[in-house]
Amino acid sequence: AQVFTVAANERMRKADELAEHLRDHALFVAFAPVEDPKLAVAVIIENAPGGGSGYAAPVARRILDAYLLTPEQLAEQEAKRKPAPPAQAPRTTE
Repeated sequence: AQVFTVAANERMRKADELAEHLRDHALFVAFAPVEDPKLAVAVIIENAPGGGSGYAAPVARRILDAYLLTPEQLAEQEAKRKPAPPAQAPRTTE
């Protein structure tokens, strides 16, 4: 990871002010089942605000569910799934 120095009197930059290659990415890695692993998943979402738990983890969950659950269980999970709340804009301090 590359770290940039920010002076106390500087404001935080908005994501759209940063070059694309400097923006955060979401990463989540998982394996399942715990007792006898058969599947490993790594999800990377480019330019996702925040960490992996808010963006990449739900994608990994759906992949694991598709592999581990029966079609009936999968349909039941999809019926219960609520849409994700809208993402919040990055905070800035001025």
